[in-house]
Amino acid sequence: MLALRGLTAFPNETLSFDVERDISIYALDNAMENDRRLFLVTQKEISVADPTEEDLYRVGTICHILQIIKTSENSVRVIVEGEERARLHRMWQGKPFLQANVELLEDQSWRASDRTEALTRRTYALFGQYQELVGNLSDQLVASVLDIRDPGLLADTIAANINLRHQDRQRVLQELHPARRLLVMNEILVHEVDIAVLESDIDQKVRQRVGQVQRDICLLYTSPSPRDSTSS
Repeated sequence: MLALRGLTAFPNETLSFDVERDISIYALDNAMENDRRLFLVTQKEISVADPTEEDLYRVGTICHILQIIKTSENSVRVIVEGEERARLHRMWQGKPFLQANVELLEDQSWRASDRTEALTRRTYALFGQYQELVGNLSDQLVASVLDIRDPGLLADTIAANINLRHQDRQRVLQELHPARRLLVMNEILVHEVDIAVLESDIDQKVRQRVGQVQRDICLLYTSPSPRDSTSS
């Protein structure tokens, strides 16, 4: 098991992250000697250096290690691909690396309905608004999102690829009913769009204020002094 700080792994998604802690390096070495699989679970608090079971969320993702790249004397970059959700039952080893008993989790059954279709369309619309406001999402990601019809996969894909707090990503990860998962993602997107609108408004007002100050300074230095305005 490897504890992530500020990151969340999702099934069917590729994740890249840097590893420096000894317990994580040892976990990677052990996984590479076996089936190249790890249980990745997110820490509740980023600042915790030596996480115990209480410091970890219960739901994480079984991942397959694709590549490990040494980036310095004490750190490596890891690229993994998420496979399945899993629930942490008991962490039975803390040193030299984390090991735990986990239970594989499957999505709950769902059926297509008008409500699900409406929720999916609403998600597309919110995602489009978010993309226009932040402007840093690739065309490939946008196209792939709009091609997804499965509500659970749609929620996972958006949550894994936009800038969210790890607490919000965890809300999406731990919901096993696909339609309810998409509803959670919808609620998060509404909040993110509202925040992005406020940020844009604040940025515009700051720019206007800076522009006004600059114009005032220019006028101060270009206006004639009282001495210049009097005739001799």
